[in-house]
Order: sequence, then C-alpha cells, then structure tokens
Amino acid sequence: MLVWGFDTDYFIGPALISLDGINLGPTLESEEVKLTITPITEEIKTDVVKEPVEIKQVDEKVKFQCAIPYTSDLAEMLSLKGNSLELLRTGELVIISSGIKITLYKAAVTMSLDKRYSYSKFNTLSIEATGLKNSYGFKYNIEITS
Repeated sequence: MLVWGFDTDYFIGPALISLDGINLGPTLESEEVKLTITPITEEIKTDVVKEPVEIKQVDEKVKFQCAIPYTSDLAEMLSLKGNSLELLRTGELVIISSGIKITLYKAAVTMSLDKRYSYSKFNTLSIEATGLKNSYGFKYNIEITS
C-alpha cells in the first residue's frame, strides 16, 4: 500500500531563479521561498503480522514556491502580452541560493501576475512549480548540489 509521508519544507533565503536558461531574476526578500518534498512510501506487510514489517520510500513529490519582481523585460522574455495573468510552462527550473543549486529537470511551472503592490512597491510574479516524473514514469528529476 502506498502512503504519503510528512511534508518536509525547506525555507530558502533569497534566490536567483531561471527557467530553461532564461534568468527570471532574484526572489523578493519580503516573500518566502519554499521547497517542499513529500516522500511516498510503501508499507510491506506479511500474512502473519498485520502491522507493517518494513516501510520503504518509493518516490517523492516535489513542489517549489516563490515570488519575483515583475518587470517589462521579464514580460517580454516570457512572451506575456496584454492582460495575461497566468502562464503555464514545462521545463528545467534552477534555483540558486547561498551556494546551493537546486535543479528540477522537468517541472510544471505556473506563473501568476499579482497586480497588487507588495511591500517593495513591485508588481510581483508568483511562481509555483511541481516536479514531473521522468519519461519512465517514476522518480522526480531533482538534483541538489553545493
């Protein structure tokens, strides 16, 4: 039986974000930058005992959230035109923070324009990314290096 484990949230300091080689810019210091990894485990039971004999991690679910300043240059790079408030892309997302590089090799990235002004007086672009499974249908393609 597959079981979702407890979320592990990593709060990353200010970071630089890029999507498919396009530098999206730095995250807002006033907004939280969060990476969530949820393990998916499998309980192995025997016929004799009803309690699990072994719990083995078989996969994990990866999510990332942040906000960046929205500029006209960024809108041009992402091909956001007119009243577009949301953009969905699939690609490689790279997060660099404090000497750590996190790469989601295949991610579904949703970018939403927030027209309200944040504390720093910028319009913001909220970014939410979910890791996608590789072409074999298992294991999310995430790499964390320092």
